[in-house]
Amino acid sequence: MFRKDILDLKTLVKNGMLYKNLDTDQRVEALIPTIGYSNHASQLLTLSNGDLFCCWMAGSYEGHSGMNIVGSILPHQSIQWSPCFPIATDSTHSLQNPVPFQAGDGILYVFYTSQETRNCTEAEWREKLSKGEVTGSFTMQFTAVVMYVESTDLGKTWSAGKTFFSKQGSFIRQRLVALPDNTLLFPIYYSGDTNNVNSRYGNDYSVVKKASGISSEWKEIPVPGSRGRVHMSVVNTATPNKLVAFFRSRSADRIYRAFSLDCGENWSAPERTILPNNNASIMAIGLQSGRIAVIFNHYAAQDENSSATVWPSQRHRLTLALSEDEGITWPYMRMLECGDGFFDSVNDCLNREISYPAIIQDNDGAIHCSYTFAGRLCIKYARVDEPWIMGSALRK
Repeated sequence: MFRKDILDLKTLVKNGMLYKNLDTDQRVEALIPTIGYSNHASQLLTLSNGDLFCCWMAGSYEGHSGMNIVGSILPHQSIQWSPCFPIATDSTHSLQNPVPFQAGDGILYVFYTSQETRNCTEAEWREKLSKGEVTGSFTMQFTAVVMYVESTDLGKTWSAGKTFFSKQGSFIRQRLVALPDNTLLFPIYYSGDTNNVNSRYGNDYSVVKKASGISSEWKEIPVPGSRGRVHMSVVNTATPNKLVAFFRSRSADRIYRAFSLDCGENWSAPERTILPNNNASIMAIGLQSGRIAVIFNHYAAQDENSSATVWPSQRHRLTLALSEDEGITWPYMRMLECGDGFFDSVNDCLNREISYPAIIQDNDGAIHCSYTFAGRLCIKYARVDEPWIMGSALRK
């Protein structure tokens, strides 16, 4: 017999209706409709007509053939997300980590990675590993290239996929950033092959691509000392030409921070912040108030070895944090999602995955978030604002 709460959850996912959180009238939520068994790595974008666009990867599971890019739209002033629709599909590859961008001419792009697969399930691959028949990790990120599709009608129809960055091992996660010098910055990272399943992707490193436009030639700029620091999230600051960036850490220790003083032409080496990281994705944005907001899993597996590669199972409890000094200190934090609520060393593993958050702010000041929810059952949406994050501090 199905549990009633599971049935209710599936109904909410199907309907995509907005609802008020039971704890506060300042927070609106929804479970976004999906057509995939596993749903992960969402991104948000406010379109030129005011609609809210969400895209993510959906299918059997990450790294498997037929993992595709899908989307849903919350029309402006609507209370219901649209039915889920396909954006990019490939039955022989695993498509992952979509990044949306709308250019000045109105064309809507979705960039994503496309990688080869093992043509078997992960369980079958692990069985082959145990017998010594194969080597290496199941997912083949070292084969990934960056591709894109485009839409000229605000997401109603999509072009066929085309290659954007052809170097194998290229991976993306974070959005493109429009810079004060009228250029675009696209953070990416490179993922190499590894035969050590337990330390996979520890040698990944970050770079940025810079160009005057989508169809222009992209110059690659290294980020020194970025081994193990990926998912680079870049934020413009009030200081002329200064950018700050925040990184996921393969060491599962802390979120890292780097900066550029010349619109991304040169970067400092990433250094630890006080914010914990569990070797899962984070995202940062600059707010209209001048503050920086970061959304992340509030958990660190270790804090001693910044060169280690650590994969903790804990991916839950999402937190929003605000900084008033370009990411040096973080005086305001509030938990956005506590998940299943299991605690202590025995029961913590029972919490289903809540991870890979996305965050944007619209022209009205509302902060929109999306994230992997309930063990990849669906993508969850939440809308809050700065007063909600800061509690009474902003109202005094």
